[in-house]
Amino acid sequence: GLEKATFTGRLNVLTQGDAGKGNAVLNIGPGSLSMDNSAMPLHLSGEAKQNDLILYARLPAMLTGSLYDPQLTFEPGALLRSRGRIIDSLDIDEIRWPLAGVKLTQKGVDGRLQAILRAHENEMGDFELHLDGQANDFLPDNGLWQWRYWGKGNFTPMNARWDVRGTGEWRDNVIELTDLSTGFDKLQYGTMLVSKPRLVLDHPVRWSRDPDNPTFSGALALNAGQTSFSGGSGLP
Repeated sequence: GLEKATFTGRLNVLTQGDAGKGNAVLNIGPGSLSMDNSAMPLHLSGEAKQNDLILYARLPAMLTGSLYDPQLTFEPGALLRSRGRIIDSLDIDEIRWPLAGVKLTQKGVDGRLQAILRAHENEMGDFELHLDGQANDFLPDNGLWQWRYWGKGNFTPMNARWDVRGTGEWRDNVIELTDLSTGFDKLQYGTMLVSKPRLVLDHPVRWSRDPDNPTFSGALALNAGQTSFSGGSGLP
């Protein structure tokens, strides 16, 4: 019967996009499927191309649990990567989603969720952003996903470097930024030089996505150092 059967297989998928052809391979098993406790190794690898974006996948995983309530766990080395262009002027040098240890069930996503983005725009500059968080039975508007984020970049038009950091969470239908700090080392434009402008949270930004009573609240504060001009004048 099903309990004693061993399953194995291979599925090859060819894709076609503006960036060219892609190929993905799903290896299944050898393993077992059970009404009580399955044990089925899976491995998805390859690439897909959509418009000017290319997505690369290397996703070893294990399917366990009953067929009524299965659980998919990504194993060490599981990684999604992408590069290309999403809009005319923004080039994605690389975005990475490490997925090792992440679990998928009928309740949602459970485990550590991370992302690393490196991108550039020819006239505005380049930047790097990191997201690292923990999900607990998370689906959009259900469950909990807490995260922290940080990053840095260059703002070419004003000859400045910037950084950002903060924390937040998505709990059921409420998205909240609990901490935010972002700013520049300076802003220089023509004869004007602004020293260390920085935007911070005065009160958490809170967006309730209740379909019957949506709300949005929060407060930001801008702090800046001295503003000076090349002629010698300045603002405090």
